[in-house]
Amino acid sequence: MTKFLMPLLGDKRCIASGTLGDRHFISMWDTIEQVGMVKYAFLLGVFEIATLKPVYFVASETSAIFGDFSEAPHFLCVYDGESHGNCGASDDWKDAEKFFAEAFRIVSGRFGGPVHGVSRYVGVDTGI
Repeated sequence: MTKFLMPLLGDKRCIASGTLGDRHFISMWDTIEQVGMVKYAFLLGVFEIATLKPVYFVASETSAIFGDFSEAPHFLCVYDGESHGNCGASDDWKDAEKFFAEAFRIVSGRFGGPVHGVSRYVGVDTGI
């Protein structure tokens, strides 16, 4: 069985969820505990409705190699299960509204359907 490449995550706070087309749902997180060298400010995960398995992630991330996380650049990154892609650095990825708007654009394009039915809440760790 092939292992799905995804962000290495500690505890996190689920802040919203919704659907993506008719076969997927999304979960959105902030307040993500750092595990390893990478720190995530925000994360959007895409999951298959039928299996509940992850299929894609969009992340706002920075690395301990930059020292002080508050001053470090934030990168917009994607995980497709087989690879990690870096889409570039911007202070925009430190802002939740800007990050999630771009993450919605990315996953809508990739999965061919709009994100809809987003319910905003502060939930518990989904165990992903």
